[in-house]
Amino acid sequence: MKTSIFLFLLFGFIGFSKSQTNAEMKTHEQLLGNWKTNYYGDSWSKTAYIFTFQDSTCSFLWPYGAFSKYLINGDTIVIDYIISEIKENHQIFKFLIDSISSTDMLLKPASRETNALFDRREGLESGIVELHRIENQFNLKPERIAFYSTVCFGTCPAMFLEIDSVGNMYFIGAHYTEKIGNYSGKIPELIFARVLAEINNIELDSLQQFYEAHWTDDQTCGVLIQTKDTIYKSSAYGFDQEPVELRILFHTLMELYKNVELTEDATIEQKFQYWNFQYDAYPKPKKRE
Repeated sequence: MKTSIFLFLLFGFIGFSKSQTNAEMKTHEQLLGNWKTNYYGDSWSKTAYIFTFQDSTCSFLWPYGAFSKYLINGDTIVIDYIISEIKENHQIFKFLIDSISSTDMLLKPASRETNALFDRREGLESGIVELHRIENQFNLKPERIAFYSTVCFGTCPAMFLEIDSVGNMYFIGAHYTEKIGNYSGKIPELIFARVLAEINNIELDSLQQFYEAHWTDDQTCGVLIQTKDTIYKSSAYGFDQEPVELRILFHTLMELYKNVELTEDATIEQKFQYWNFQYDAYPKPKKRE
């Protein structure tokens, strides 16, 4: 058993190759993009679960942490989930694709470990995940994108970055990021297109300036999107109250630097246009009585 798992991890996640069947390749193309469940109420608020499929990596249920490698094996999605990047711990999860179309998908847990993910999860008790594709609603062309994330009580990555209209990226890794310091680089075209698509999934005109979770010691993320006519800003403390489309964008931007060839840049601070944005978004402290 250990030998088979080792071989699976060694050879299974080297990417899609000619050995993939036509059916598996077609399924892979259908999967690409962002999917969400309906919203479910719980004791705090309401939530939706998400699945994001990129070319060879994905995230599922919760939009945080490193993206995990996946492949299609027949009619099953096999995910090599990264439990800990530091300790390099992995776990395999499997989802059977019960049905898939251009707009909807039904997934079923296909292993004991995957079934365990659904224990006591509101809206997922049946063990069937009903997903709906998140479609582009707009065609905005941002001239500038700024993003920040803060530390939390644990090891949440803290960073600040800006992206210009053609995909040049300016990045500062502050805490718990794989790169610490000042860097710049050019985002690959396909990845930049994905970022723009996720921005155009969001109802920007209806965003609140700030969303706050009902707990403490979590991370704050914020994004600023400058278009020709408007500047949109929104921040969230904890992944809870904000629209799921904004949540997905936060996750993508937080992991973006790992997919960009960055070089150290001592002049980067002069290239930021919204340097104070990361300080503007925090809620003001309450005055003492």
